[in-house]
Amino acid sequence: KAAANEALAPSQVCATLTTSSPIAEVPVWTGGHHIEVDLDGQIKSRRGNLTLEVQPSHLPVTSLRIQWNDPVDWGSPEEVNLRISSPATGQVEVYRLRIEPSSQVLCAPEAGGWSLLEILALAAAIAALLWLVLRLCT
Repeated sequence: KAAANEALAPSQVCATLTTSSPIAEVPVWTGGHHIEVDLDGQIKSRRGNLTLEVQPSHLPVTSLRIQWNDPVDWGSPEEVNLRISSPATGQVEVYRLRIEPSSQVLCAPEAGGWSLLEILALAAAIAALLWLVLRLCT
């Protein structure tokens, strides 16, 4: 997931909903144009349903409110495509919406955690840099 001030690339996860956090607000750059949003599919009906609402705005950025109604815990996560289009420009972009069935989101790279491989790579880079500095100083 991109940082709060970074733009998302199409096909990235734009929001993650959980049973404990079933609502997400996603800022969308519109340039002041009207946008249309649709879901390409829906989660299974016994797991609740997803609704979208575009907050009206004449500013270049508007907010998209995504809500998981009647959320239910189940096994593995699900993803649904979110299609955002601008009738004024003809631009269409598709993002992913992630639905985590458990109230507890596991630590994952998306959550900002570091994997063991990333930590080892960083440690190796620091060791190589220290070795280089010591070689240059002697």
